[in-house]
Amino acid sequence: MFHIKDDLRSVKSAELLYEGLERVLKKREFDKITVTDITKESTVSRATFYRNFDTIIDVLYWKCNQLFNRVLTDFVEQEPDLKEKDLLISFVFRFWVEHVDILDILINEGRIDIIYNSFMSNAPIVMDYIKERIDFPNVQYNYFFATRVGIFIGVFQTWITGGKKETGDELTQIISIEYMINAHNEFIF
Repeated sequence: MFHIKDDLRSVKSAELLYEGLERVLKKREFDKITVTDITKESTVSRATFYRNFDTIIDVLYWKCNQLFNRVLTDFVEQEPDLKEKDLLISFVFRFWVEHVDILDILINEGRIDIIYNSFMSNAPIVMDYIKERIDFPNVQYNYFFATRVGIFIGVFQTWITGGKKETGDELTQIISIEYMINAHNEFIF
């Protein structure tokens, strides 16, 4: 688990540890990395590492969670028109195409559970915004986000293993129903 205090110094230390982990990952496989490797690379003390994180995987969990919080907060702060089709998924895809490093690491390490949990734990940011504007049963909000996170993970796994060639907008277009119908002159699912 991560234990980052809500102060600039703690967040800066956590960010330095994440950046150190990223650099170490360029030299060594994840399962061979030690806390000492990360602290040496980041110039952050071992005591600071353990004040903020229990394990190395927690560094990745924190960063993923932090970025999902940021993208979903940014989405809500722009006060989107919820009638616009695929707006949330498009916004999220564009953001993550620019911040793919953490997803790349987690997908390559087989830790999509962290991506799923980070998305879902931050989903209330958008759920609250939607609830104020659209009235439908609470259980449907859970399905709404579960399908979005499933799509998100599947698309990004495919995109990363395929060489990251498409833009966020192209990814949104590719997964749209209209694209599937128009590309094949009939709906195939």
